[in-house]
Amino acid sequence: MGAPAGVAAPLPQAAREIADAAGLFPNAATILSGAAATPEAVIAEIPGHTHLLFSTHGVAFEAGLPWLDRIKEPYLTLSADRQLTARQIQTLDMRSVRFVALSACQTEVGQTFEGDEVFSLARAFLVAGVSNVLVSLLKVPDLSTPRIVVGTLRELRGGKTAAAALRLALEAYLNDAGSGQARRPIFWAPWLLIGRAS
Repeated sequence: MGAPAGVAAPLPQAAREIADAAGLFPNAATILSGAAATPEAVIAEIPGHTHLLFSTHGVAFEAGLPWLDRIKEPYLTLSADRQLTARQIQTLDMRSVRFVALSACQTEVGQTFEGDEVFSLARAFLVAGVSNVLVSLLKVPDLSTPRIVVGTLRELRGGKTAAAALRLALEAYLNDAGSGQARRPIFWAPWLLIGRAS
Protein backbone atom coordinates (compact mmCIF):
# COMPACT_ATOMS: atom_id res chain seq x y z
CA MET A 1 0.00 0.00 0.00
CA GLY A 2 1.47 3.32 -0.85
CA ALA A 3 2.54 5.77 -3.53
CA PRO A 4 0.22 8.40 -2.06
CA ALA A 5 -1.68 10.55 -4.53
CA GLY A 6 -1.70 14.33 -4.52
CA VAL A 7 0.84 14.85 -1.75
CA ALA A 8 3.20 17.81 -1.67
CA ALA A 9 6.35 15.67 -1.47
CA PRO A 10 6.08 12.78 -3.97
CA LEU A 11 7.96 9.55 -3.39
CA PRO A 12 9.42 8.60 -6.78
CA GLN A 13 10.65 5.20 -5.64
CA ALA A 14 7.41 4.12 -3.91
CA ALA A 15 5.71 2.59 -6.98
CA ARG A 16 8.78 0.50 -7.81
CA GLU A 17 9.18 -0.55 -4.17
CA ILE A 18 5.56 -1.73 -4.10
CA ALA A 19 5.92 -3.62 -7.39
CA ASP A 20 9.17 -5.29 -6.27
CA ALA A 21 7.63 -6.32 -2.95
CA ALA A 22 4.47 -7.63 -4.64
CA GLY A 23 6.65 -9.75 -6.92
CA LEU A 24 7.92 -11.60 -3.85
CA PHE A 25 4.37 -12.73 -3.07
CA PRO A 26 2.94 -13.89 -6.42
CA ASN A 27 -0.80 -14.60 -6.39
CA ALA A 28 -1.02 -13.27 -2.81
CA ALA A 29 -0.27 -9.56 -3.17
CA THR A 30 -2.86 -6.81 -3.26
CA ILE A 31 -1.70 -3.34 -4.28
CA LEU A 32 -3.59 -0.29 -3.11
CA SER A 33 -2.11 2.99 -4.31
CA GLY A 34 -3.19 6.46 -5.24
CA ALA A 35 -6.93 7.08 -4.95
CA ALA A 36 -7.62 3.38 -4.24
CA ALA A 37 -5.67 3.55 -0.96
CA THR A 38 -8.44 4.81 1.30
CA PRO A 39 -8.45 3.96 5.01
CA GLU A 40 -11.53 1.81 4.45
CA ALA A 41 -9.94 -0.15 1.59
CA VAL A 42 -6.70 -0.66 3.51
CA ILE A 43 -8.53 -1.88 6.62
CA ALA A 44 -10.69 -4.24 4.52
CA GLU A 45 -7.59 -5.86 2.95
CA ILE A 46 -5.64 -6.49 6.15
CA PRO A 47 -7.31 -9.76 7.27
CA GLY A 48 -6.25 -11.58 4.10
CA HIS A 49 -2.51 -10.94 4.46
CA THR A 50 0.38 -11.99 6.69
CA HIS A 51 2.83 -9.35 5.41
CA LEU A 52 2.05 -5.67 4.84
CA LEU A 53 4.08 -2.88 3.27
CA PHE A 54 3.19 0.78 3.65
CA SER A 55 5.33 2.83 1.25
CA THR A 56 4.24 6.36 2.01
CA HIS A 57 4.83 9.35 4.27
CA GLY A 58 4.75 8.84 8.03
CA VAL A 59 3.83 11.86 10.13
CA ALA A 60 4.75 11.94 13.81
CA PHE A 61 4.77 14.49 16.55
CA GLU A 62 7.67 16.79 15.85
CA ALA A 63 8.86 19.66 18.03
CA GLY A 64 8.81 23.12 16.55
CA LEU A 65 6.33 22.55 13.76
CA PRO A 66 3.92 25.45 13.30
CA TRP A 67 1.05 23.03 12.66
CA LEU A 68 1.82 20.90 15.75
CA ASP A 69 -1.50 21.75 17.33
CA ARG A 70 -3.24 20.08 14.36
CA ILE A 71 -1.28 16.80 14.64
CA LYS A 72 -3.14 14.88 17.31
CA GLU A 73 -1.53 11.50 16.64
CA PRO A 74 0.91 9.82 14.25
CA TYR A 75 -0.46 8.72 10.89
CA LEU A 76 0.41 7.25 7.50
CA THR A 77 -0.47 9.46 4.52
CA LEU A 78 -2.68 7.63 2.03
CA SER A 79 -3.43 10.69 -0.13
CA ALA A 80 -3.39 14.46 0.19
CA ASP A 81 -6.45 14.40 2.44
CA ARG A 82 -6.68 10.79 3.69
CA GLN A 83 -4.69 9.27 6.54
CA LEU A 84 -4.55 6.00 8.44
CA THR A 85 -4.08 7.05 12.05
CA ALA A 86 -2.41 5.25 14.92
CA ARG A 87 -5.73 5.14 16.79
CA GLN A 88 -7.45 3.50 13.80
CA ILE A 89 -4.65 0.95 13.52
CA GLN A 90 -4.56 -0.06 17.18
CA THR A 91 -8.28 -0.92 17.19
CA LEU A 92 -7.88 -3.53 14.42
CA ASP A 93 -7.44 -7.29 14.92
CA MET A 94 -4.13 -7.93 13.18
CA ARG A 95 -3.05 -11.09 15.02
CA SER A 96 -2.70 -12.94 11.70
CA VAL A 97 -0.20 -10.37 10.39
CA ARG A 98 3.35 -11.55 11.02
CA PHE A 99 5.24 -8.57 9.57
CA VAL A 100 4.54 -4.95 8.72
CA ALA A 101 7.11 -2.81 6.91
CA LEU A 102 6.55 0.89 7.49
CA SER A 103 8.57 2.30 4.61
CA ALA A 104 8.08 5.85 5.77
CA CYS A 105 9.85 8.47 7.86
CA GLN A 106 9.91 8.45 11.64
CA THR A 107 7.46 5.60 12.20
CA GLU A 108 8.87 4.90 15.66
CA VAL A 109 8.78 8.56 16.63
CA GLY A 110 5.82 9.69 18.68
CA GLN A 111 4.68 11.52 21.74
CA THR A 112 5.22 10.33 25.29
CA PHE A 113 2.27 10.67 27.61
CA GLU A 114 2.67 10.72 31.38
CA GLY A 115 2.49 7.18 32.75
CA ASP A 116 2.73 5.63 29.30
CA GLU A 117 5.24 4.77 26.60
CA VAL A 118 5.81 6.43 23.24
CA PHE A 119 2.61 6.56 21.19
CA SER A 120 3.89 5.82 17.69
CA LEU A 121 2.76 4.07 14.53
CA ALA A 122 4.89 1.07 15.48
CA ARG A 123 3.20 0.81 18.84
CA ALA A 124 -0.23 0.97 17.21
CA PHE A 125 0.57 -2.04 15.01
CA LEU A 126 1.93 -4.00 17.98
CA VAL A 127 -1.19 -3.23 20.04
CA ALA A 128 -3.27 -4.50 17.08
CA GLY A 129 -1.43 -7.85 17.31
CA VAL A 130 1.26 -7.65 14.61
CA SER A 131 4.27 -9.87 15.42
CA ASN A 132 7.04 -7.65 13.98
CA VAL A 133 7.18 -4.10 12.66
CA LEU A 134 10.02 -2.62 10.60
CA VAL A 135 10.27 1.06 11.52
CA SER A 136 12.45 4.11 11.09
CA LEU A 137 13.70 6.58 13.67
CA LEU A 138 14.60 9.40 11.27
CA LYS A 139 13.61 10.89 7.96
CA VAL A 140 14.81 8.20 5.57
CA PRO A 141 16.12 8.74 2.01
CA ASP A 142 13.88 7.60 -0.83
CA LEU A 143 16.81 6.04 -2.71
CA SER A 144 18.07 3.59 -0.06
CA THR A 145 14.78 2.80 1.66
CA PRO A 146 13.26 0.53 -1.03
CA ARG A 147 16.44 -1.54 -1.25
CA ILE A 148 16.48 -2.15 2.51
CA VAL A 149 12.75 -2.76 2.88
CA VAL A 150 12.38 -5.05 -0.16
CA GLY A 151 15.61 -6.81 0.83
CA THR A 152 14.14 -7.51 4.26
CA LEU A 153 10.93 -8.87 2.73
CA ARG A 154 12.97 -11.03 0.33
CA GLU A 155 14.88 -12.58 3.23
CA LEU A 156 11.66 -13.14 5.17
CA ARG A 157 10.14 -14.85 2.15
CA GLY A 158 13.23 -17.05 2.06
CA GLY A 159 12.51 -18.31 5.58
CA LYS A 160 14.69 -16.04 7.73
CA THR A 161 13.46 -14.64 11.02
CA ALA A 162 12.54 -10.96 10.96
CA ALA A 163 15.69 -9.97 12.84
CA ALA A 164 17.94 -12.01 10.54
CA ALA A 165 16.11 -10.67 7.48
CA LEU A 166 16.76 -7.05 8.43
CA ARG A 167 20.39 -7.76 9.28
CA LEU A 168 20.98 -9.49 5.94
CA ALA A 169 19.21 -6.71 4.02
CA LEU A 170 21.37 -4.08 5.72
CA GLU A 171 24.53 -6.08 5.02
CA ALA A 172 23.57 -6.46 1.35
CA TYR A 173 22.86 -2.74 1.09
CA LEU A 174 26.24 -1.84 2.61
CA ASN A 175 28.05 -4.34 0.37
CA ASP A 176 26.40 -2.84 -2.72
CA ALA A 177 26.96 0.75 -1.57
CA GLY A 178 30.73 0.52 -1.92
CA SER A 179 32.72 3.29 -0.30
CA GLY A 180 30.71 6.31 -1.44
CA GLN A 181 28.10 8.57 0.09
CA ALA A 182 25.53 5.75 0.18
CA ARG A 183 27.44 4.17 3.08
CA ARG A 184 26.71 7.14 5.34
CA PRO A 185 24.60 6.03 8.34
CA ILE A 186 21.65 8.24 7.35
CA PHE A 187 21.01 5.85 4.44
CA TRP A 188 20.81 2.63 6.49
CA ALA A 189 21.08 3.19 10.27
CA PRO A 190 17.54 4.54 10.97
CA TRP A 191 15.95 1.11 10.48
CA LEU A 192 15.05 -1.18 13.36
CA LEU A 193 12.76 -4.05 14.09
CA ILE A 194 10.29 -4.05 16.95
CA GLY A 195 8.41 -7.15 18.06
CA ARG A 196 9.14 -10.79 18.66
CA ALA A 197 12.67 -12.10 18.27
CA SER A 198 11.57 -15.19 16.34
